[in-house]
Amino acid sequence: MPEQFVFGPRFQLNRMEVGLGFGNSRYRSAISGDIAYHFGKNSPKTEIKPWYIKGGVSKWIDHSDNPDNNIAGLYFRAGGDINFSGRVGMNIEFGIVTGKMAEYIAFSGHPKVYPCWGLFLFYRI
Repeated sequence: MPEQFVFGPRFQLNRMEVGLGFGNSRYRSAISGDIAYHFGKNSPKTEIKPWYIKGGVSKWIDHSDNPDNNIAGLYFRAGGDINFSGRVGMNIEFGIVTGKMAEYIAFSGHPKVYPCWGLFLFYRI
């Protein structure tokens, strides 16, 4: 779990959602941005479609003095919202990450893609 905790706003307009993330851990910080498309039947607790596909970019900023560890990658995920109420819920998503970030995560073999996942808690304003 390289980023551990990520905080950031998400903005939704109809079926499209744009998000920004700012992460931090003992070893590195991260900044990310993504766009998602929601689909499926409406949830009983909200009018937002619960299923989505998402693509984004993430940049890791290493806390060491080695600039080679400041790497970026593209990610593609599919997931769903679990709404506990009209305002509170969580997202679960699975997908892949590509680029230098995939090579770094794998440690050996330098694959071009690597699996990734996310679990997010949210509160709608």
